[in-house]
Amino acid sequence: MAFDPYATRSTLRNVLRAVANYDKEIGYTQGMNFVAASLLHGLARSIHLSPYDDPDEVLGTTAFWIMVYINFELNWRELYRDGMPKLLGLVHAFSVKLKRDLPRVYGLLKHYKVTRHLSKFDFSA
Repeated sequence: MAFDPYATRSTLRNVLRAVANYDKEIGYTQGMNFVAASLLHGLARSIHLSPYDDPDEVLGTTAFWIMVYINFELNWRELYRDGMPKLLGLVHAFSVKLKRDLPRVYGLLKHYKVTRHLSKFDFSA
């Protein structure tokens, strides 16, 4: 099945609305569209449909449930909360891993004062 950006745009909108309605606490936030669009693009290239399937329905439903899995089972909904606690944790973990596994790269980043920004991420402002 070929990826059709025009048909997928309405499917993307439907997936995002469904996700926002499913998780009323978080709703829709900026960035969810990139995840959903990537899912739809990948699914359009990999799902084999029968002639009786509605491609938008199959793609949309599958993308929706994958988003629910990602957000709830993998706890990525914390990425979208105020203050972005998941992102802060990921940046910290990246900084620690970089310092441990690639000390020369970390040293260069420290020299150019990039690590100062990594350790003090604050999205609450």
